[in-house]
Amino acid sequence: MKFDIKYSKFGNLFFFVSNLAEWHFSCRKEYNIFWRNNLPHFTQEENVVLKLFKKILKQYQGKSENKMSFPFLANAVIKKNLKYIEKKINKSEKEIVRKVIKLFQPKFQKIWRENHCNLRRFIVLVKELDYVKKIKKSLELIEIYFGKTNCKKITVYLLIAPKNQWGGGGANIGPKRITLEIGDISKRGIDWILRTLIHEATHICYQDNFNLMLRSFIQSIPKKDYNNFKIVNYFGNLYTVLNELITSSIIGEGLIDELVFKFPSRNQLERDIKCLDWTKRSHSSLLRKSAALALYSFNKEYLKEKRAIDVNYLERAWEFLKKFEQKYKKGRFKELASL
Repeated sequence: MKFDIKYSKFGNLFFFVSNLAEWHFSCRKEYNIFWRNNLPHFTQEENVVLKLFKKILKQYQGKSENKMSFPFLANAVIKKNLKYIEKKINKSEKEIVRKVIKLFQPKFQKIWRENHCNLRRFIVLVKELDYVKKIKKSLELIEIYFGKTNCKKITVYLLIAPKNQWGGGGANIGPKRITLEIGDISKRGIDWILRTLIHEATHICYQDNFNLMLRSFIQSIPKKDYNNFKIVNYFGNLYTVLNELITSSIIGEGLIDELVFKFPSRNQLERDIKCLDWTKRSHSSLLRKSAALALYSFNKEYLKEKRAIDVNYLERAWEFLKKFEQKYKKGRFKELASL
């Protein structure tokens, strides 16, 4: 599989302001805390326009071409301008989008000067033989769980993250495209970014059959059994929750991360859950870490037997989620390290 890696300044600007708007669970709160603490004071006008921008982003949220996910983020990152986006929104919305871009241009320029060289550096580093081998080995293991793929090429768009953060990613801008957020580019930082890359590649290239099985499995669960789940409301739907916790327990925070990248260990995951301040961090990460611990032995068994994910596996993941919800809804986060 080939990864075509690129970036644009405007795509990064749009990511910066949309992340500041915190319109979606995937927005990085830790980035915003850093940026607000290290950039010039946010004015009342800036805070007001962010709230208006957030409403627009939430209004167009979705994954079809006429909704938020594709034309807003994808076209900003891929086409490097707002022209297509402006065709999909009304005049007042257009004025708000233009205003938020204009107001935050000076703040963005500061972080762009300080961070964009890391994007170029990553493109060079990822071609080193050690990293190429890690990617290949990880994808070979992914095939055991999810089967082979016909996907030959993925386009990867790089986004800036604070240098004190490892970064993140998303399979959120259309078919066979990934965004990767580049923060720390130490050896450990590059490993983290590659783990994220493989996690997102798994979502978009290896899960066609898995997704069909997962959707069928969810249909067998009465909605009353999870309608009031706090964690489901956080993600928006049960499918996203189960898909993310399963995938992350295998690659992202899980077994393949440990086998190929030698990090994180189960002890590290336990420490993270018990010691990190989850009022200031994404609860998506909390779910991922807890699932990696709870499903570790199960994932190891499937790998040893070279078994693909089946309904039995989905039932185990569902049982984990019910236990997770009981602790999570009561705010007993530390106990999520031992499910």
